Amino acid sequence: MILLALAAASFTQADVLAIRRTCRVPASWLKLEPVPGKRPRLHIHPSRNAEYARVDCMLNAVKNIAEARGEWPDMGFVGNEAPDTDK
Repeated sequence: MILLALAAASFTQADVLAIRRTCRVPASWLKLEPVPGKRPRLHIHPSRNAEYARVDCMLNAVKNIAEARGEWPDMGFVGNEAPDTDK
């Protein structure tokens, strides 16, 4: 899997917690990271062995929140060089 970093314009920590709960994903897969002087970034970083359905759930939840608020986040994909630590 790859890391998806979004400049999360209208995402809140409450949104992140709701997505984690709904999609049954660990905290390490979805984080809202502060960036000094800029919008926070939403990091989506599932395990390389993640079930497709759970990753799809996260991405759909992000899309649904963005559509509801009429504000799409900036996106960037980052390679996954980290070793798989999820067992």
